[in-house]
Amino acid sequence: MMKLRARTILGLFSFIVLASAGAGCSDGGELTIRSVEPQSGRLQGDEKVTIRGKNFRTDLGYTVYFGPNRARRVAVQDPKTLIAFTPRASEEGIVDIAVRGDDGVTLMVRGGFTYESGKTESSSPAAGHSESGETGSSLVY
Repeated sequence: MMKLRARTILGLFSFIVLASAGAGCSDGGELTIRSVEPQSGRLQGDEKVTIRGKNFRTDLGYTVYFGPNRARRVAVQDPKTLIAFTPRASEEGIVDIAVRGDDGVTLMVRGGFTYESGKTESSSPAAGHSESGETGSSLVY
């Protein structure tokens, strides 16, 4: 039996949780996504995207899709943070983000990311934000 649930995140987009009955986190908590940052990036891909939520398991692997394309690298930074690097996209536009755990649980963020051809990289991170803390030891290719 499948559970289907839709929620709104920050009023900007919604996501759907698909899970087999009995599937979930080892601590019994429900896997959730609260935010995706940044919400846009270059067509060339390889941009770091931080997916924040709760109950990401460090003992599981995750696959992240931006539209039909699989993220280049994915890492669980901690139970509240998943890091993914965007794949290359063939055209501009809004895509859904799907996060699939090895346990079969899939979360979909509808309209979670926008590919833009003219977007340029910032030379420095926004004030108050740090790029440190990612070890890369659990990156999956």
